[in-house]
Parts: sequence; C-alpha cells; structure tokens
Amino acid sequence: ICRDAIMVFGTNAKVDNWNKIQLGSMSEKQYDIPSLKTKPKHNYCVEKTGLIKNSPFMDLLKVKENAKVMLTYNIDTADKLTNGQIGKITKIVTNSSGEVSAIIVLFDDQSVGCNQKQKYKKYSQYNGVPIVRIKFNYSIGKKSTATTEIIQFPIRLAWAITAHKMQGQTVKCPTNLVTDLRTVFQANQAYVILSRVQTLNQIYFINDCPEKKIYCSNKCKTK
Repeated sequence: ICRDAIMVFGTNAKVDNWNKIQLGSMSEKQYDIPSLKTKPKHNYCVEKTGLIKNSPFMDLLKVKENAKVMLTYNIDTADKLTNGQIGKITKIVTNSSGEVSAIIVLFDDQSVGCNQKQKYKKYSQYNGVPIVRIKFNYSIGKKSTATTEIIQFPIRLAWAITAHKMQGQTVKCPTNLVTDLRTVFQANQAYVILSRVQTLNQIYFINDCPEKKIYCSNKCKTK
C-alpha cells in the first residue's frame, strides 16, 4: 500500500524522513542537482527540509528515475503546470557534459503540460512532460534591497506530503492515502488530510486514529 500510496503527515520532519527512505530504497541511479546562483558567495539560508528559505527550490535536489515528485512552482497555470501537481519521473535527460538538462514527469493528471510538450518537442520521445530549470528572483536579505537569481528544477520528492501542501488537491481512485494523525499539530489539519480522497476505502491509518487530533479552530466556532 505504502509504495503506491500518498503519505500525508502534519510535519515536514516526517515527510522528509519518508521521502529519504523511499529514495534510498530505489536501485536507480541518483542525480544530485545543486541550485545555481548568480551570487554564489552569498550565505543563503537553507531550511531543514533542504529548501532555500523564501523560495520554492531545493538547494540540492536529489532524484532518481521512477521517483514520485511534486511541482513546487507555478510554471504555467493555463497549462495546469502549477504548484502541487504530482507525478512520476520517467526520464532524467543529461547533456554531453553529464549535466541534467530536463526531468521528464508523467503527471497523475495527464492533461497537465500539453503546451509544455509542444514547446520542448526535442524531448517528445519520452513519456511525460519536460520540466526544465527556471529562474527565480531572490531577495538577499531583509536589510538589503539587493537581489539575485536562483536557477533550479521546481520539483521535490513526493511519496510523502504535508497536510499544508495537500490543500485543494484530490487523491483520485484507486490511489490510496496513508496518514498518521498523531503528527497533526494545528486545527483543521486532520480535516484537510481526510477530505482529500474520493472514497473512504482509500484512507489508511498508521496506528490508531486519535479523535483528539480532529478539531477545528476556536475562532471558527460560532457562538
């Protein structure tokens, strides 16, 4: 169940740990892709999750073919290439220097990226949508007006996802959703997790389902 399911936790720590376990269990070649910066000597703040703070990019993106991934940036909303789209890497394309030039992703929603496929026809032999590096304007600090550019693939591993990232998404049948509600730490998180599926048969719990974790915000309660 867990290999093909989407794991949803309340905390980033649980999500990152599960994604690392799944990536490590794969026999495919691993590609470690560092982000490129126009001012590389600057001391960028990297969060525990590996994301560059205040950006949608991993500082060091670690991926393998067949890995489950998620877009972290709105590439083209009209083409449905939006933050939160989930899919599987079918091919990692490298150039003559061995650098990754494109990551081909077969999205769960196969209507995603039709225009992108036409734009990058040179990758048409591969099954999926070509995702290339994008440029992101980055503010160096609160006390400075200076900016720089970060260049990276806007994806991250997605065998596991936080409840926050699952907002507004639907886990379609027959994909299962596995969750550990003990990781819930905010009001309404449990509701967000449990309401993503189309049928109750898709939901699986790790350990028990603690009722005390299912609660709403006091601010939302009517008097």
